Amino acid sequence: MVRFLDPETDSLFSGGLSRAEEAHDRRTDEVIAAILKTGEAFFGGTTWRSRRAMRISVTNWRTTDADVDRVVEAVASVLGVRRES
Repeated sequence: MVRFLDPETDSLFSGGLSRAEEAHDRRTDEVIAAILKTGEAFFGGTTWRSRRAMRISVTNWRTTDADVDRVVEAVASVLGVRRES
């Protein structure tokens, strides 16, 4: 699983940090590499509070619902999560 780190507001945001729930840096980097390999999204790596995390941003005004669905499907596949329809 992947979780967002330290959300402090209820406001909408266009980016965030996430890391592998298994809580180790190698798994987080493996997830980043696997997502990049799909070609559907660019998740960058970063270090936050001395731990590896994924930088996720969705800010392009040309992004469509279909684009988001493809990325969510790719991430779910990488994580081995089955999406509910």
